[in-house]
Amino acid sequence: MNGKTLTGNITYNTTAAGTITLGSGTLSGNLTVNTPNASFVNNAAVTGSTTITDVANSTFTNNGTLTGLVTVTDTSARIVNNGTLTAGLNINQAVAGTIKLEGNFAKVTVSKPTTITLAGTITALDATEAPVVVEGGTITGSTGTVVKSDAGVATVSSVEALNMAIANENFTEIKLGASFESSKPVHLNRNINLDGNGNVLTFTSTADGKNTGEGLYISKTATVKNLTVKAAAGFKDNLVEVMGVGADAKLVDVTIEGSKQAAIYVGDSQNTGKKEILTVEGTITLINNVWGGIGVKNGSIVDLTKATVAYEGAKISIYNDETKVVKADVNPVAWEDSSDVTVKLPVTGYTSYGIYKLGSDRILANAENAATQNIHTK
Repeated sequence: MNGKTLTGNITYNTTAAGTITLGSGTLSGNLTVNTPNASFVNNAAVTGSTTITDVANSTFTNNGTLTGLVTVTDTSARIVNNGTLTAGLNINQAVAGTIKLEGNFAKVTVSKPTTITLAGTITALDATEAPVVVEGGTITGSTGTVVKSDAGVATVSSVEALNMAIANENFTEIKLGASFESSKPVHLNRNINLDGNGNVLTFTSTADGKNTGEGLYISKTATVKNLTVKAAAGFKDNLVEVMGVGADAKLVDVTIEGSKQAAIYVGDSQNTGKKEILTVEGTITLINNVWGGIGVKNGSIVDLTKATVAYEGAKISIYNDETKVVKADVNPVAWEDSSDVTVKLPVTGYTSYGIYKLGSDRILANAENAATQNIHTK
């Protein structure tokens, strides 16, 4: 344009090969680019909107100023920004695709599900309309369902993003980037590591949980670490459940708080296959869980030998049913709801009580544990 101003709209719609360049100057209007066999370079200031439908090698390079909204519908676009996108970039692909962004972008909005490969920075990423996975680069701020991926590790800041990452088998580890709530269960149903990164996952469901797990539900091999799992008012189920054929869970440095039932329950009475295993390492903090810490049944195994347990709240009393004399007020760190389970404890620091074995010991004021065989306390 030789530094001139052109008033009107320009549409590039050609199948010719090569590179098309819009020279320096001002386009007082809209720009549309549909050049499937040619790359496009913009050196101009465009005052209106810009629509990128298709470009060769998926490359659109901006060296100028695009004042209006830039919309990309190309499903494999590569956008190189060396200039300014004043109103931001909108990704609105017809079908889910991958878009490459290089350079710095003040604002990016995702209207359709997509994956962004980022070499640069996005200051504000808006994924409230559709979920997005971002590989590489830096995101300063985001809203909506955003999964940030770095070397196979997904970082998430909402329960929607967490569930999307769990469903994506490309991720072997998920890290929480913030604390958040969930009104539905979070199900770790494949081999995966979940790093709470010091954050809090709060469950808000008010369902009774009799036939479903309403909290953190682990049915495969999974490690959960550095996480606080908390119940909101009205939550009725166990907060963490390890149930399913071959379920093998490891908890490392976790806090479980506020369950109206057990903090953790291990074992599914319907499971006739390989029994569930729970291993606890580091510090496990159990706070105000009504039934106590860990319930276990149906041949399952709980290993606490490498765990330091911090216990607050709910005590139960063990008393002699004949004399009515209370033998102990105890912290129920773990209890056995069937005689075929294994609870491995540290060598020192625990006292175990056999319940019902002699026909005289009972649990006072805790009818929910009527089937308990043994209680382990500290």
